[in-house]
Amino acid sequence: MAIKYVINTDKHGWLIVKYKDNSIYPPLPKYLKVDLFRPKGGREKGRDYFRIFEGRYKGKIASVRRNGTQSYLGSCIHKGAAKIHFDIAKKQLWFGENMTLKFLMKLIL
Repeated sequence: MAIKYVINTDKHGWLIVKYKDNSIYPPLPKYLKVDLFRPKGGREKGRDYFRIFEGRYKGKIASVRRNGTQSYLGSCIHKGAAKIHFDIAKKQLWFGENMTLKFLMKLIL
């Protein structure tokens, strides 16, 4: 078992993978947690096989073709869920650690 994350995606943050039933839908989002493994009976050259660890498709088996020698899966630091605060009267959204103001976005409603 090797825990990895989807780290290389298209410019919109999605990775198209091949599921065990040969379908390619749905694509996986960037930073999705997966379990990389070597399938029994060998491995198709140039493909990474994994089990999806979170989300709606948790438990499904999929694979992705390597980009040359580089994998679309890798390690990253997970810090957990983000903390946000929305002030409806001011139409402002804050997000960051310990509710400190790291970024302020004025929402246009």
